[in-house]
Amino acid sequence: MDGREKDAALWEERAEPGRDGPVAQLTVILFLVGGMVDVVLYGLRVVKVNAGARAGARLAVDLDPTVRDGLGCTTTQDFYTLVQCITDDTLKREGVTLGGSQDDILISVVTIEGGAVTSRSMEPLFGNQTTRMTDPEIAARVAGGPDAGIAVVEVFHNYIPFLGLRFIQGLLNPIQNGIPAYAMSMMPLPDAAPGS
Repeated sequence: MDGREKDAALWEERAEPGRDGPVAQLTVILFLVGGMVDVVLYGLRVVKVNAGARAGARLAVDLDPTVRDGLGCTTTQDFYTLVQCITDDTLKREGVTLGGSQDDILISVVTIEGGAVTSRSMEPLFGNQTTRMTDPEIAARVAGGPDAGIAVVEVFHNYIPFLGLRFIQGLLNPIQNGIPAYAMSMMPLPDAAPGS
């Protein structure tokens, strides 16, 4: 049997019915489609988390960061509580519910003077995360600007894949139970500016 005959015999063997047939091909197609659906849903979740961070930061502009009263969302005038409540309410309207072990909303009030951060106070909603925005990073973002007060709203959310395809989750994030979505928004906060 020469080389051509061996190749022909091999192709005939591979062409047997039921071998690498429609079931295997359908399985691969379903995994690919399922993975694409989860990637799209994750992208939408990131957009929604960004909307929540922006809403909280926009509200912070009009509030006084020195007001602290410890009351709940409906009756408070507390700066940190109000910003966290608005951020969380926006997320809920967008279909994002926080509460997992990696989820958090972190509010920071920063004073920039002479191009450097001179004071910063932070308050998390759940206490699950610490800030990703260091003082030098904040100062670099407003470099060249006047002395100012800034509100920083950070939202941390762990996205659990919708279709539960854990192999995708394992590839992207083998350490935590979910895929992290993070958003940060900064707005000027006149009541935190130096001399206010």
